[in-house]
Amino acid sequence: MLAACLDQPRITYGVASFALLAVVGWGHRGPRLPADLDEGALWLQVQMPTGLALNKASDMASDLRRAILKYPEVSYVVTQTGRNDDGTDPWTMSHIEAPVGLTNYDSWPNHESKKQFLDKLAADLPRSCPAIPSASVSPSSTVSTT
Repeated sequence: MLAACLDQPRITYGVASFALLAVVGWGHRGPRLPADLDEGALWLQVQMPTGLALNKASDMASDLRRAILKYPEVSYVVTQTGRNDDGTDPWTMSHIEAPVGLTNYDSWPNHESKKQFLDKLAADLPRSCPAIPSASVSPSSTVSTT
């Protein structure tokens, strides 16, 4: 193969030049990413007091589910208390993770935006679940292209 390339230097240089120009030309175009992706879900991270008994943590998770399901914008809530089974996450046992599914945005009361709902949920959770000291609310799997 090498001998064939050395016997035909014009073809070899031509192919190499074309490959170089293609790579350089593609690099100037920049990445082509889709528009912002929104899966219509939230991911809640709730940190509870350290050393909390498992039955109390379970009760707090139930309170959290009930509080979130009161919103008509929410279709489901699933909670996981503690860390994952293989222990690879940095969370302590005093932790709740909860995926929250949202209904179709067109069906939301007052036609609020997702950001408005997130703000409302973040402000209401401490009042709805006073036993839970902190909860961070964030969109799940949002990809921003800006």
